Amino acid sequence: QKAGLSDAEANRVREALESFHLPVHVPADLSTDALIAALRRDKKFVDGAIRFVLVPRLGTAEVSGDVTEADLRAAIDGLRS
Repeated sequence: QKAGLSDAEANRVREALESFHLPVHVPADLSTDALIAALRRDKKFVDGAIRFVLVPRLGTAEVSGDVTEADLRAAIDGLRS
């Protein structure tokens, strides 16, 4: 949601990933807490915040440190199958 993609653009991305048989859902047996713990060990996690590349619209990208843990939890929950 924070990336700003429209529903149509998000669907295009999802369909492209699916066409290459890439995962588009978080497996039920992978906990949100485990994912967030893994993110905290990522090299992009600096001073208590993780930097993400966000795509506000297809063809553009920006680096952001404004993604909160609540944002992450909402995004992960939104990707549950």
